[in-house]
Amino acid sequence: MLKVSTLLYLLLISLDIFSQRQQSYVIDNNDTIMFRQTRYLQLVDGLDSLKNDKSIIYGSFVQRHGIKDDRYIQRIILKNTDLKKFVMINVDILNRYKRHKFWFFHIPPGNYEIVRYDFCNYYYYFSSYKKETVVIDNKATERRNYSDSTFLEESFPKIKRFKFKIEPGTVNYVGVWNFYEDDPFFFDSKTHTDKKFKKTYIRLDLEKAIKTIPQ
Repeated sequence: MLKVSTLLYLLLISLDIFSQRQQSYVIDNNDTIMFRQTRYLQLVDGLDSLKNDKSIIYGSFVQRHGIKDDRYIQRIILKNTDLKKFVMINVDILNRYKRHKFWFFHIPPGNYEIVRYDFCNYYYYFSSYKKETVVIDNKATERRNYSDSTFLEESFPKIKRFKFKIEPGTVNYVGVWNFYEDDPFFFDSKTHTDKKFKKTYIRLDLEKAIKTIPQ
């Protein structure tokens, strides 16, 4: 006969697996709408060059403090306000010892707003999934209210979002996206990033890249 402690352990594992399955795709009805319209941005390979219908963005990301596990998703949701479509940046999960992640993505040109930050944290045998609407100059309580509802701008037409513009056929440096605290901020580290990756992305002239940091 199994011990009570063993049964409890198996129950907790089962609950966590179920939780992961529930969180892996659809979180609520609004997310169902979003996922039907949204595609992940494609990573730039070291030998890639500019594509006819796409531009390129590159920069880096600092994940939220407290994330300790590498089994769960992190993603940034953007809205192309010209096309009225959403795209997602899939941030590879880091760990408690490495929070800074560089990224290079192909992206359709247009005007963009940073809409939401989705991340999942792990506490012992349970996971906590969070959807955080990204807004400018708003109190934490207000942001939680946005996060508890839909992220679609029609519901909150007056909220301020971080924005940036991508011109057709261009390489764009979008800065360091620091989401370590509740209020994200963006800053320039182009010189360091260019020096680090100029020999990796040999077909991209990073020194001539347009600096397009969200504001």
